[in-house]
Amino acid sequence: MKDKISTSIIDKQRHRQATKAFKRRKFSFSFYRSSNKHAKQHGQASLHQYVGQKVLTLLKHHSLIKGELQDSFFAAYKKGQFISYHTDGSAGKYAFIYQLSTGWQQKYGGQLELYPQRIKFFKRTIAPKFNSLTLLKLSHPMPHSVKLLNNPAHKHRITISGWVE
Repeated sequence: MKDKISTSIIDKQRHRQATKAFKRRKFSFSFYRSSNKHAKQHGQASLHQYVGQKVLTLLKHHSLIKGELQDSFFAAYKKGQFISYHTDGSAGKYAFIYQLSTGWQQKYGGQLELYPQRIKFFKRTIAPKFNSLTLLKLSHPMPHSVKLLNNPAHKHRITISGWVE
């Protein structure tokens, strides 16, 4: 997936700002995230909204929710990128992460780290695995982060993520 919206200058500046915030222990992230406001430009909105609707259907089928898709987006991570420790607050009842990266290896980093006890040293780690879906129930705050990536230039961690109410 190619980031058609930003430039390498913007990406480098965004990464520098995120790294500075991370060092100050502030929430920060450094990765490409499509947004619905750019949907017409990147042409991918229909695909990530389709995946979001499939997740919504699955949750409704299991009587977990009655709501709707709140938001969905593509995320692509390159070497050196990350998401710091945070919660999704009131973005929805569930957050979802659908993995699209094939052949991912542990040494590449990019693992999703969950802190179910709200204690930073007590964590569960989920490695990116192609065609897998992770759901986070947000009514029980689930702090999480994405480990710093150390992947080769030709490998990107790609996900479709979002929230359902």
